[in-house]
Amino acid sequence: MNSVLYNCKNIYKSYRQPVKDVEVINNLDLILDKGSTLSLVGPSGCGKTTLLNILAGLDFATSGEVSFLGSDMGLLDSDARANLRNKEIGFVYQFHHLLPELSSQENVALPMLMSGLDKEKSMKRALELMKKVHLSDKLSNRPGELSGGERQRVAIARSLSNNPSCLLMDEPTGNLDTSNAENITNLLLELVKEEGVGLIVATHDLSLAGRLDETLNLESS
Repeated sequence: MNSVLYNCKNIYKSYRQPVKDVEVINNLDLILDKGSTLSLVGPSGCGKTTLLNILAGLDFATSGEVSFLGSDMGLLDSDARANLRNKEIGFVYQFHHLLPELSSQENVALPMLMSGLDKEKSMKRALELMKKVHLSDKLSNRPGELSGGERQRVAIARSLSNNPSCLLMDEPTGNLDTSNAENITNLLLELVKEEGVGLIVATHDLSLAGRLDETLNLESS
């Protein structure tokens, strides 16, 4: 059985500008096995978020190959990429992007409902995940009624809702104080191990980066 989750070769990304193209990622290679964890570190502007978007199929490399679970992302149409993201890739943004009009439980259930799972099963799975992130007492609370750390825990629960193969996270502790950041890190690593998913985190938090299996420094790539 193939144990490789991501296999990326010679990823190059530049953005066209009037005077001179801006190079963001230069010939980067990346391999991540199923269940493994990787941190992306480097200064602001070095391409961490750009790389995450490429890995999620939200953006394209200028050249190179991004293979996810054996499929070349560059050869998939927009519907196939969206389906892959919904079922196989959980994404957690720095600013969580929860829908303000929905309850916490409904936010967690939303990806499952979008994938066609019926409401009863979706809400049941959402309840289980809310318990795992220690928020079973906040099921009916909307995002505006939660603290920053609680909102991020809901976002993590949502990212796990469809039993993805990999989680992609962009600065998940970036807006949290030291105590909350440590709590989120502990919870995240516990859930990743329990759920058996791969994890790629773009972060400035070196304490978080140091607890993952591997680190990729984009400054030196």
